[in-house]
Amino acid sequence: MSEATQIQQGNSRFFDTTIEWQSSLFSVLELFPIPLEVFAPDGISLFVNRAFVESLHIDAEKLVGKFNVLEDPYLNHKIGLSDYLRRVFAGEVLSVSDAKVPFEEISIRYHVAKGKVVAGDLYQDIICFPLWSTERFLCGVIAMFMTMIAIK
Repeated sequence: MSEATQIQQGNSRFFDTTIEWQSSLFSVLELFPIPLEVFAPDGISLFVNRAFVESLHIDAEKLVGKFNVLEDPYLNHKIGLSDYLRRVFAGEVLSVSDAKVPFEEISIRYHVAKGKVVAGDLYQDIICFPLWSTERFLCGVIAMFMTMIAIK
């Protein structure tokens, strides 16, 4: 049985299958006007859509494949999202409101393009939901970011 046939029949493991599966998902997510990021089950960033890049002015090449949200000390310890992330990567659909993230930290950590500095802090409402395989194992997490800027 070909790999394409396995995918059509739902007998494959989503992110463990083909680049075509990821490409199809990422193409659909690119259509959303809301910043989105996709994480592998181990927390590694797999994809950010154009709305994510444009809203935060982030260099996606320095983030995708390199950033691990589960091992990030700033998000897990300083902001206190470790329990939230643990639950999300266990398969829960969760949201957090008004998470305050100083823009200076985003600028440093996520390689914000020069000349694109925003005055003030960013507040984010974050909604995360799991991506399940047909066999019901977690194959990824999609995070949606609604960002508000507080001007000082």
